[in-house]
Amino acid sequence: MVEISAQYMEFLKANYSGVAGRLETLMTESPTGKNPEEIAKSKAKIDEEIKELANDSERVHKYQIWEKVPSILRDRYNGQVPPEVLEAADRDEIYTLRVMEMHPEIKRVDQARTIAQEAQAKVPAAIANTAAAAVFVSAAVAGYSDSASMELANQRLARDALWAAKQANPHMSEEEKKLWRMAWLQSRQETVDTIKKDFAENQPEKLLLHILGKFNAGKISKDELLPQVADLVQRIDTNERHGNLLEYLQTERIQAKIGKFKPETLDILANSVLSKVPEAGKTQTMEKIQSKFSDKNAELESSIQAHAVAQNMLSAKANSMPTNASLTAKERYANMPSIMNHGMEREG
Repeated sequence: MVEISAQYMEFLKANYSGVAGRLETLMTESPTGKNPEEIAKSKAKIDEEIKELANDSERVHKYQIWEKVPSILRDRYNGQVPPEVLEAADRDEIYTLRVMEMHPEIKRVDQARTIAQEAQAKVPAAIANTAAAAVFVSAAVAGYSDSASMELANQRLARDALWAAKQANPHMSEEEKKLWRMAWLQSRQETVDTIKKDFAENQPEKLLLHILGKFNAGKISKDELLPQVADLVQRIDTNERHGNLLEYLQTERIQAKIGKFKPETLDILANSVLSKVPEAGKTQTMEKIQSKFSDKNAELESSIQAHAVAQNMLSAKANSMPTNASLTAKERYANMPSIMNHGMEREG
């Protein structure tokens, strides 16, 4: 039987439902015949039709482009990715797609492209054409300050140097391995500290949702939580970031995170965090949360929680921003830096 990947079938169901339906029928169809020869011919005929449907050049080409689109964006469009987004993917405009992924309020590709180009123009000459440049741009389009973006880029450079040193010395002694691991972990901690600092100073809405997650997970008490909530709500108010807060609450990853909130955490979100948000925005946000994560729809909640786990996994292969056209779409996307986009979600 011809093997067809689950992702390719997902693409077909979203864009060629008739083809997907026929393939599903064929793949469950049993060969017919009165003798082994007839059965073999029947099986060969089924396999040939499956191959013909699955290998159609036009559909395969469109799938290869579709696969380059970040999964979050594909999910946002229920698999039916608009032509202009597919065009950006076909041109390998990874940063443009990242902007659209992280900013669901941005609907137009040309607007996302402008933001990505502005971020790329800020890349310091000292780190141009390195993996650190990719980190800088990804951090910038995710909302980090220029100084934080540079710190994250430099930390990436340090880890690249550590990795190169390890590759150059494959027979490290136990003491050398210990020192190397300590240096690596210190660099990772510096990245987390940079993220925390930038969240507190420039993106308080992100730190606010982070500590709500820690409270929800039982990692901090309510007495520890409430003073921090009050402080961060004040920072959001002072810096006029109510719009940023509402936008952040609408992102898929944060919606998934909120889907795991207990009633007490949701109550704090509604009555403390959203206390100074315009009533229309507050009502719309809470109605969306309540309709999407109703207790009476346990199946949906389980699905969303599973999706949240998948979305919060950090890429372990962020080695570089590849430009080699021979790399697959999965390889290109897997190598994109992601820690600054997910912030401190792994902590809670």
